[in-house]
Amino acid sequence: PRVPAAPAGLAARALGPSAVELTWRDLSDNEEEFRIEQKAGKTWRQVLVLPPGATSARLAGLRPDSTATYRVSARNAAGAAPGPPVTVRTPRK
Repeated sequence: PRVPAAPAGLAARALGPSAVELTWRDLSDNEEEFRIEQKAGKTWRQVLVLPPGATSARLAGLRPDSTATYRVSARNAAGAAPGPPVTVRTPRK
């Protein structure tokens, strides 16, 4: 198999002080899953796995008044293709 195309157009918006919504365009036709990753220092850590064809995710349980950077990767047995990251800030309570 070939590595899937990276997702495009990642956007993030705060849904409140403890939740955000991520949306993107699925440009691949052969992904097995999408992985949502959050930047932690210089590395990325997985926070959610979604099925093929997904184009949005809601992340809850976040700290109010905090900033985080996320990216979405399309993955299959051949490898992963991360899209560009996006940064979002949650409001205060």
